[in-house]
Amino acid sequence: MSAADLDGDGQVDLFAGTYADPVSVIRDMGSRIFWGDRRRGFQQSNSQWLPGFSPLGRTIADFDGDGHLDIFSPQHSGELTREDLACHIYWGSATGFHTRRRSTLICDSVNDSLAGDFNGDGLIDLAVACHTRHGNHRAFSRVFYNDGTASGTRG
Repeated sequence: MSAADLDGDGQVDLFAGTYADPVSVIRDMGSRIFWGDRRRGFQQSNSQWLPGFSPLGRTIADFDGDGHLDIFSPQHSGELTREDLACHIYWGSATGFHTRRRSTLICDSVNDSLAGDFNGDGLIDLAVACHTRHGNHRAFSRVFYNDGTASGTRG
């Protein structure tokens, strides 16, 4: 779970990812943003769902420098595999997040991620710790270097 003011309204919001469905581990349980409300607290009725399988190791940062926080929502597992999974950066805006405003990064069974300027160019990059590749628990971790576009580059 992560906490940040995701919509810039001065209230803390919660980003909660689910790990597994109690009935089936191959069902997309996604993530949920609970929008902060000082009067009512956090309510299911005041939340937003985003797709994704077991999003472990998510990171919140302003990757595109537009003043709105963005969400890296990785996947630890998919429907039938843990390799070559579509992980997403959801681009924040004044109206929140939407599946049409996201970029896809391919990763292998993500366990954790970290945002930072790793190459000193002033742009926020993304490091991703991968867990497994083809059953081998010696998967390569990745650094995605921000090139100033919404797609980024892989390094």
